[in-house]
Amino acid sequence: RAACVRTALADTACDAVLVGDTFLMLEAAVVLRARPDPQASPVRLAGFDDAAWLRLLDAAPIVVEQPVDEMAHAALALLVERMSGAQRDAVRLVFNGTIVSPA
Repeated sequence: RAACVRTALADTACDAVLVGDTFLMLEAAVVLRARPDPQASPVRLAGFDDAAWLRLLDAAPIVVEQPVDEMAHAALALLVERMSGAQRDAVRLVFNGTIVSPA
């Protein structure tokens, strides 16, 4: 996965990267910092985890906070419904995240 991040960030036309977990965000931050001239073409970093170490980065990343409780309740309700024998088409749920400042 880290190799994928390095490959994706090799594209100098990239102006932002959204990563799916803390470890990928760390790898992306390392790759961005190691660029020859990171200020020449700054790349914004965004992710879903609000880890405490994010405040140590040169530029604070964008953090998308997910409504985890709401997502869990909806998933449990669908699971209970399915286990009770209810037959219906697959359900697609969409939840809105919130952009927050890192910890």
